[in-house]
Amino acid sequence: MQWLYANDAYLQLPYNSNLGALIHEQTFKDNLKPGLLAKVSVIHKIGNTAVHDATPINSGDALHVVKELFHFLYWLSRSYSSNPKNHPNVAFNSDLIPTAKKPGKTDLSLRQLLDLEQKQSLADQIRQIALEREKKTSTEIAELKEKISTLKKQSSSVPDSHLIR
Repeated sequence: MQWLYANDAYLQLPYNSNLGALIHEQTFKDNLKPGLLAKVSVIHKIGNTAVHDATPINSGDALHVVKELFHFLYWLSRSYSSNPKNHPNVAFNSDLIPTAKKPGKTDLSLRQLLDLEQKQSLADQIRQIALEREKKTSTEIAELKEKISTLKKQSSSVPDSHLIR
């Protein structure tokens, strides 16, 4: 939604930037293909239930949301594509949705997940240090190249009487 409002000059930002206000803004509704607002409303309603209520979302509702999201994203992709005539004609296929695995020996324990998270954090810190060092090195190289260029200019202005034989 944020992308749409940032990139489509037709859409006017509503009074509020929450999802409900963005969905119910008139230019957004006018911009949609007929029947699509109902799909967006289902996504919003069930999404709100999932986030704000203690009621779990059943698999049927989850599948329904994924299907409606597929249709909205297809419209979005086709509508804002640089070549909509060659956009693939695809249909929603629930068989492509991965199924949840039953807990087994391959599942990680909480301790293993925490260990992995700590290792990932350490790897991120090391990567950040390496990036900072690379940036510093690049800066130093650029400075040295500038110094060499300056020295070459200075030395070329001094006459050279040395003959090469």
